[in-house]
Amino acid sequence: MQRKNIFFFLFVLLVSFCSAGDETTIESTVLQTSTTTSTTLLETTTTSSTTSTVPDGCIPEDNTKIDFSDLKNVQNFLNRYGFNAGEEDGLNGNQTIEAVKEFQAYAGLIVDGDLGPNTYSAM
Repeated sequence: MQRKNIFFFLFVLLVSFCSAGDETTIESTVLQTSTTTSTTLLETTTTSSTTSTVPDGCIPEDNTKIDFSDLKNVQNFLNRYGFNAGEEDGLNGNQTIEAVKEFQAYAGLIVDGDLGPNTYSAM
């Protein structure tokens, strides 16, 4: 139970960090302009501007290309996000079923341990 609370806290922290910036802007541009012109009898010096792009906030992972019909991929997904599915062996054992149930509860789905369309969609 304590491990689940830690993962929930980390998730909330990640979500709050990602939503802290403007949701429509993924990058912000930092513009540093420094133009100086000095003229003397022998020399003229001009400095130009510099523009750099700095990422603003988190870029969410895109899981749409994962083939969840392969149980090894489901187990990998569950393990990556803190739902202990055990060894990624492609077997639907008790540990994998319990991990699916924990994920379903976390995602607000009906907790039945079955990998149905709603569970795949939430992944």
